[in-house]
Amino acid sequence: MKSDISLKLKDSIKNDEGFRRFIYKDIKGNQTIGYGRNVAQVGVSELEAEILLSNDISNATMELYRFLPFAQSLDDIRKAALIELTFNVGIEKVIQFRKMIDALKNKDFELASNEMLDSEWAKEVGNRANKLSAWIKTGEMS
Repeated sequence: MKSDISLKLKDSIKNDEGFRRFIYKDIKGNQTIGYGRNVAQVGVSELEAEILLSNDISNATMELYRFLPFAQSLDDIRKAALIELTFNVGIEKVIQFRKMIDALKNKDFELASNEMLDSEWAKEVGNRANKLSAWIKTGEMS
C-alpha cells in the first residue's frame, strides 16, 4: 500500500475509534485500549511489550528523581534497585520506605538493605526483594 494511503487509513481508524488511554469495554464487551486494540484477542507483541517497558522504566526514573532527588547521586546499581522498586510499587509506596530512604541518604547501605527487607512488600515479592536488597547492600548486580 502506498504510504499516503496508509497514513490516511491510520488517520481514519484513529478518528473512528478515538483514543482511550485506559482499558474500556467496546460495544461487544471486549476489553479494549488505545485506538480500538482488543486486548483479550490481540494482546501485545513482545516488541510492543519492550516499548511499554522502556517507557515505564523512564517514567519510574523520572518519578523517583522528582520525589527523591538524592537518588540521582547514588551509584548506578543502587539507582537501578530504586527504579525497579518504583516500577513495581509506584512512587507513592516507595516514599513510605522512610527508614530505608534515610539510610540511603546516609550511605548506610547495609541498613537500607535490611529496611527494604523489613517490609510487607518484601514478604509479598520474595526473591525480588532479596535481589534488590542485595543490589542496595553491595552495589553489585549478581
